[in-house]
Amino acid sequence: MKDLAIAISVYDKFQDVKLLSDLFRKNWPGSYDLVVCSSHPQAASRLADCDIDELLSTENLPMDGPGSSDPRVSPRARLWVRVIDSIRKACGRCADRAEAPFTLHLHADACPLSWPKLRRLAERMQRHGKWFAARGEGFGFYAVNEPVGGFDDMFFVVDNAFARDTGFWDFDPFDFLPHKISIHGVLAILGLTRVGIRRFYHYGSHTRAVYWDGKPVVLYPLNSAHPMYFDPENCFLHIHESGFRGDLGVRLKAHYLARHEVTRGQHVEEFLAKWQTPEPELFGALAASEAGLRRFFLRRGLSPAVYGRNFDQMAALQAAYLGLPAAGKGRWLGRMHAQQAKGLVSTLVRRRFMRGRIFRDRYLDTVWPDRLDDLYESAFASTAREVRDFSLDGAEFP
Repeated sequence: MKDLAIAISVYDKFQDVKLLSDLFRKNWPGSYDLVVCSSHPQAASRLADCDIDELLSTENLPMDGPGSSDPRVSPRARLWVRVIDSIRKACGRCADRAEAPFTLHLHADACPLSWPKLRRLAERMQRHGKWFAARGEGFGFYAVNEPVGGFDDMFFVVDNAFARDTGFWDFDPFDFLPHKISIHGVLAILGLTRVGIRRFYHYGSHTRAVYWDGKPVVLYPLNSAHPMYFDPENCFLHIHESGFRGDLGVRLKAHYLARHEVTRGQHVEEFLAKWQTPEPELFGALAASEAGLRRFFLRRGLSPAVYGRNFDQMAALQAAYLGLPAAGKGRWLGRMHAQQAKGLVSTLVRRRFMRGRIFRDRYLDTVWPDRLDDLYESAFASTAREVRDFSLDGAEFP
């Protein structure tokens, strides 16, 4: 019997898969089942020197045609189909192999950094009878593509016996209307319909995550996972390396691996030898890079705060501006100022006039960032927390 099954979804971040393989095989105690799913045509050859148990490919999905210009279709719909298919195949195969009691799902650029803390999560599930554990905004969150809540598709854990017995992963990628429902929304729907609130463990949220410098990550509507986050409670790391300028993303990943004593294995050792950087030098370069981008916007009377830490978006806007002739730069500035002014006015109007009248009436489930437990206790006396054996928001278990 293996200690844990690891389902990894990836497209072409094969270096990250190799680092994960070394982490589990060479750095952590215990035994792990590693199943990888990729839609890349060269996945087998690129992972030939990687110690994994099984490599799967996504189905022959209709994803190769030109992107739709229909405004009713999300521009990310084709990506969502691929991700949903990859997750259901990798996690379903881990459950079918019956080698481990639980499966942890990761994208290749997500990295758990503490086996004791990961094991604690599985033990809490077992002790309290939970079948599915995930982090995210929760069931009280509403967005157009997450109508009944949102949960992160990295670092969720599934009870494999439950998945096998119920056929949990037996669905078609198009069953959840990928033109409108994101993978985060799919997990919430699965949680409500196939798991149930009582068996669902909402173990954490983005409010606990921090950046490399200890600052809390931005929250919705900005992307909490971009360009990185670190969950100190569970030692979960996600780094979108291309979200940083130059090689700062890979250097930051090397910093976290070394800091958490992930140092053994051929791929890890080669990676650290190439990218490990003294912390003062690395953090100084990160600060200088961010300051340069912010300065570009501030000097032109624009607010960098609206982009959070989406450095790649900020850098793309900067590059577009610098590549324009003088007249084009003037028009660019005019559009950007108008866009930011419109966003500011819209936000102020929503907060001042619409939140209690239109927004709440139209989207009745807009509870986040407040707690569902508090809502139910105040509105439904018969469902007070003391007469329930579960929490709608997630519980702190010993």
